[in-house]
Amino acid sequence: SSPGFDIESGLLFEPKLRWDNIDIPNKPSENDVNEAIEHIKYILSDFQFEHESSKTNVFALVLQHPLKLLIKDNSPMYIVDATTPGTGKGKLYNVATYPFYGEKVPTSDMTKGEDFKKELDTFLLKGVTHIMYDNVRDKIDSSVLAQALTTGRHSGRILGGHTYFEVPVRCLIACT
Repeated sequence: SSPGFDIESGLLFEPKLRWDNIDIPNKPSENDVNEAIEHIKYILSDFQFEHESSKTNVFALVLQHPLKLLIKDNSPMYIVDATTPGTGKGKLYNVATYPFYGEKVPTSDMTKGEDFKKELDTFLLKGVTHIMYDNVRDKIDSSVLAQALTTGRHSGRILGGHTYFEVPVRCLIACT
C-alpha cells in the first residue's frame, strides 16, 4: 500500500515507519509464515501470560492491523488485563502495535457520560488508528462504545454547531 487516502476503504494510510526495506512476498510460503510467527513470539517473549488464551488474544491484536483493511464491518475491542497492577499492560499493547503505529499509542482515561461521547467523536473524526483507554478500573458500561463496536459506525453532532456526522469505526480500541 502506498501512503494516502484510499477512497474504496475510507482509510487514511500515513506510515510513521519506513517499510520500503522490508521484503514481504505477495505469496508467502509456509516457511515465510512460520518465520513471521517466530518473530512475533520473540517480540512477546518477555511478557508472562497467565493462560495460552491471553497470548492468543495478543497474537490476534498483532494480526488485526494488516487485516483491518479487509474488515469492512466491526471488529473487537481488546482487553489487556493482569492480576497485578504495574505489570506492563500498556507496554504490552504498545509492543503489539508499534510495528504498525510507529510510536507509543496515545492513551486516555475512560471518562463517563457525555464527555466520553465527545472524546470518542473527536478521536473518530480525527481518524485515529488506535484508541487505548488505560487503567480502566470500573465496569465498562457505555452504550456509545457498544454501538460503535457492534455496528462499525459512529455518529454525532460536531460541537458548537448543528452539523451531523457519521463515520466508520476503523480504529483498534483497547482497554488496560
